[in-house]
Amino acid sequence: WRHLDSPQAREWLARAQDACSPPLTASRVLGALGSMVASRIAREFRLGGPSFTVSAGEASGVRALAIAVRALQANELDWALAGAVDLCGDLRAVALHQAVRPFSPSVRLSPFDPAADGTLPGEGAVALVLKRLDRALADRDRVIAVVRGIGAAGGGGIDSETPSRDAYRRSLAGALAEARVDPAGIGCIEAHGSGIPAEDALESELLGGYARSLGEDVRPGSAKSVC
Repeated sequence: WRHLDSPQAREWLARAQDACSPPLTASRVLGALGSMVASRIAREFRLGGPSFTVSAGEASGVRALAIAVRALQANELDWALAGAVDLCGDLRAVALHQAVRPFSPSVRLSPFDPAADGTLPGEGAVALVLKRLDRALADRDRVIAVVRGIGAAGGGGIDSETPSRDAYRRSLAGALAEARVDPAGIGCIEAHGSGIPAEDALESELLGGYARSLGEDVRPGSAKSVC
């Protein structure tokens, strides 16, 4: 759309506005208020306890997971439902992101590749039911994974979107210490791998700090590389 001439751009914008802004309804108004989504879900499923929305950009899901884990560790909850949704494919979100942090000109997502030139929009949703391990075993639940340590970093780095080296380093060290995990016992690393050169370089550098302790066959990977 950036390459259209003025008349074409105005026509495109008019069509986009019509497509993005159908008449308001009660459901559309509630759906547009991000702060109310969690309470609506809790009400629909008749869940007890606190319900709230976490807004931290791409780290929102990890932050929600961390909050749930800490509440369970403190015995404030018996179980928790933590979820994350990314609707960055919305036309308005794509246009705004493109204006601030342009997407890959080559339209290729290549994490940790020297030729990488940016990221691409993608959407997804996930929800996790979390319990303390002893409770899950007592209830004979199917246990998919165990969270033994958790850490999150953000802000103060390359830009407002990227964490500083110190914050990233401390989050990694804290998660490993809490989990009581020796880096030598790690067999797989799923990295962020955004495809943005500056972010990938930071991640490679700091994960590389554990390289001597990791097995020779362990290398950071990213599911984004298959997108």
